[in-house]
Amino acid sequence: MIGDRIKQARHAAGLSQRALAERAQISAMAVSKYENGKATPSSTVLLSLAD
Repeated sequence: MIGDRIKQARHAAGLSQRALAERAQISAMAVSKYENGKATPSSTVLLSLAD
């Protein structure tokens, strides 16, 4: 699932949800929803998260 991959990458980078959200210019709540499978990020957001 994409949420698991986002969470793994965030942990590997040593970032909190809030820090990742700030870097990707999205809300921390959005990161939480993506990681918990309650929402699916758009391709634009995925690119922001990947950076």
